[in-house]
Amino acid sequence: MSEKPNLRSNGDLFTLTTKYDLGEMALEDSFDKASRLWRKVKVIVTKTAVDSDGKISMRWRKLSLQSRSAMVEALYAVAPWLRYFENDWGAEWLLSKAINQRVTDANRGNAKKKEKDALERLALAKGEMQNTCSSSSKCSSLYHSTRLRVDYIYIISAIS
Repeated sequence: MSEKPNLRSNGDLFTLTTKYDLGEMALEDSFDKASRLWRKVKVIVTKTAVDSDGKISMRWRKLSLQSRSAMVEALYAVAPWLRYFENDWGAEWLLSKAINQRVTDANRGNAKKKEKDALERLALAKGEMQNTCSSSSKCSSLYHSTRLRVDYIYIISAIS
């Protein structure tokens, strides 16, 4: 079956399984937005695609062909009805979706950490400014240089 363009979400799998009568297991796996199948996919991803830190650092397309193939075969072992999809696109779609989402979530966490670090540096810079101000002119120049540094740090952390 080659209806990949019509598949937009996990819920669409149920429509395909009923349309092509892929069997009882397919119906059970794809029912309720494919929640049962999604649990199987997550287990396979956790067992095969994580590094020594327990994180996934590469997107699906950057993984080696051997790793991707091993994950597809592992998914076929627990959901053999996925073999009905031409050129493994069904299994690859599910696995790539799971892996890419975990990488995105991890990167999103890094962005939040960078922002938190920038805010901590801002708090330190403000405290430094308050402790060293004795005259108004000295305080004013220190404020402007600190503010420029903090703005620069915040912009750089937002970009990277």
